[in-house]
Amino acid sequence: MLYYSPQVWCSDNTDALVRMKIQYGTSFAFPARCVGAHVSSVPNHITGNTTRARTRGLVAMNGTFGFELDVTELSAADRVLYKEMITVYKQYAHVINWGDLYRLWSPFAVSLAAWMYVARDKSSAVVFAFSLNSDHWSNIVPRLLLQGLLPNAVYEVSEPMPNNVAQAQGNLRIVETEARYQLGRATVCLTGQTLMHAGLPVKFFTLDDSVMFTLTQVATMTPSRSVL
Repeated sequence: MLYYSPQVWCSDNTDALVRMKIQYGTSFAFPARCVGAHVSSVPNHITGNTTRARTRGLVAMNGTFGFELDVTELSAADRVLYKEMITVYKQYAHVINWGDLYRLWSPFAVSLAAWMYVARDKSSAVVFAFSLNSDHWSNIVPRLLLQGLLPNAVYEVSEPMPNNVAQAQGNLRIVETEARYQLGRATVCLTGQTLMHAGLPVKFFTLDDSVMFTLTQVATMTPSRSVL
């Protein structure tokens, strides 16, 4: 059966840092699959802000995920990045578009934003977290407590789009690096109970940084076994 989803143009402002509030507010009326969300060029034509390509892409993933720019003007690095993002989005679009939304950090309350989508059967989830010029940048921010998971399920947590910046030792200068994972490795297995009550550590390296986690259920803890 095919389902028609109306497309909502919630704002002409495509600045990723502003869109976090716009899309957060729009989510109270419309699901992500209805929200027109595009990666646009920088500096932004309305705000003049220059936001990381990574963050512009991750914000756009929380909607119809399109591109509103001249791709011939992209740098070679950005072309590679966006190609990866398109692949990742196609892999998890069904969860973002049809999963249950849980709002974790409100950008109207703090200079951070986070939300997650959980598949109806609780077997998978996609989590997004963003910094909006937060004074927590370069520090570990409050633990990100997830919601909507099966407490006894074991989930494999991964970062399909790991960060590629870090702080240099000594002068704390931001430098490009190889893939840097929030949990120290590409995948970590944790129970839903741990993810909802202990949460995930998040570290932002720039004022406009962003993180994407994916969760896939790989097992279920039995009553005879201790829960992580």
